[in-house]
Amino acid sequence: MEGISSVPDPMAESHEAMSVDQSSRSSKRRAKVWGYVDSEQADGIEKAVCKFCKIHLSSVAGKGTTHLNRHIQFHCPNIPQEERDRFIATLKGKTGDGDTHVFDPVVFRGLIAKYFISAEIAFRKAEDPCWKEMINYCQPSFRAVGRLSVRADCILIYEEEKLMLIDQFTKLRSHVSLTADLWSSNQNLGYLGVTAHFINEEFELKKKIIAFKQISFPHTSYAVQDRITSCLMEWELVDKMFTQTLDNASVNIVTFSHANLQWHCSIIGTQKQVWAGS
Repeated sequence: MEGISSVPDPMAESHEAMSVDQSSRSSKRRAKVWGYVDSEQADGIEKAVCKFCKIHLSSVAGKGTTHLNRHIQFHCPNIPQEERDRFIATLKGKTGDGDTHVFDPVVFRGLIAKYFISAEIAFRKAEDPCWKEMINYCQPSFRAVGRLSVRADCILIYEEEKLMLIDQFTKLRSHVSLTADLWSSNQNLGYLGVTAHFINEEFELKKKIIAFKQISFPHTSYAVQDRITSCLMEWELVDKMFTQTLDNASVNIVTFSHANLQWHCSIIGTQKQVWAGS
């Protein structure tokens, strides 16, 4: 009897695992932001989908909902302002005299990251004693974050903005034109910059830098072609590209005259025009 009783019950383990999983999921769903986003499976991976702009955001158990809060608070382009204000109000406390400002360390970290990006400040400045002294004076309850945390917050903002831009490209009814430039540093390091130009639904001309990548030096046509191709695939622009504008350097002409891609676009140099396609 002892041997029989010591055998684990698979059904009991299954129910226990399901209860633990449901408990963790219910805990995650208690966040107020889940009233503004849905959850769905995409390629076997759970994704959070904004109810207003339908953008897909990561939904990993245990990673928190900071990025979802930030999307609803600041980045969603389609949410009505009254809905946005209502959501922000749920993150604030109330007193008998009405709403009062409540310091949110998550929002403050996001603002710090935005400041570092906007002012092009080196991450190491987050370790500056004077910077920490100022933060502690402004908000003693806030624990000043270091350079690695600021870097992680900046990357998170970049990933959010990238998803939104890809979604904007996907919904475009027009095509996208690219301009690219190559240059080398005094250390003989090669770089490629790619800018996307497009007209949005309001008929406004927009441009976004979508790549700043290091390439082999000296520049070769194959290296340039490989980098631009990977850029188009990364941003899902292979079927959207209209023109690619470069200078008339010989490496650029060779790049697209030898390109074996199904691009139907004009490649315009300073004095030459080359067509690439099937």
